[in-house]
Amino acid sequence: MQSKSAVVNIDDPAGKRLYSFLDGQELLRKSCSRTEGEFCALEARSTINGTNYVLVENYDKCNAYSVRLRSLGDFQVMNSLEALAAARLCGVDINIAVEALSNMN
Repeated sequence: MQSKSAVVNIDDPAGKRLYSFLDGQELLRKSCSRTEGEFCALEARSTINGTNYVLVENYDKCNAYSVRLRSLGDFQVMNSLEALAAARLCGVDINIAVEALSNMN
């Protein structure tokens, strides 16, 4: 069975091409990026206690959420961003998804 949804990292040219290719397809899709996209991670900062960033959903800074991760690294920011986008595609409330991420060990 083929999935009817996609989460695509558009921070690289291949991801941007894939996202464009999916335009017009019969599926739900979300773009993720550190600088642009439907799910965007802004102001990422890592400390010894973890990583924090501001999630902006759907290009609207009014839809901004503070995300706190207990892990370090830029790749963890992108992994969490993609997980949040996937949760939204599955109908999970964004506040619940953000809280769940912050409670992970």
